[in-house]
Amino acid sequence: MVGTKRYLPPESLSKILFPQSFEVVQKGDVYAFGLLLWEVSRRTLINGKSYEYEVAFENEVPSDPTVDELYNLVVTQNYRPKIPSEWKNNNILKNLEKIMIDCWFNSPQSRPKMTNIRRRLRDINENSLN
Repeated sequence: MVGTKRYLPPESLSKILFPQSFEVVQKGDVYAFGLLLWEVSRRTLINGKSYEYEVAFENEVPSDPTVDELYNLVVTQNYRPKIPSEWKNNNILKNLEKIMIDCWFNSPQSRPKMTNIRRRLRDINENSLN
């Protein structure tokens, strides 16, 4: 495995045999992107305050979790990072939340393509300027 275990998608943690096509690898990156988007979004100022920096699953697993610990959390418990309730009151964060949730689907085939995410991010940006 290459990269940080914390960002491995469910299919890599569970060792489910998906054909190792380029698309499956890309969809693993989409899952990781959703986690990074959550981390960055937590630092967004809302009403003058933001959350402390936190990596995905920081409070649920040790700082250097094993694949088994992550498997139990992400696959067995179907756990995903908690979305702060305040985000529902902010149009930008509410739309980013929708992207994150789509990125975190268990099945790689259910996750959006990065071109779709790019379009959605561009739309969020354009709408925020109006």
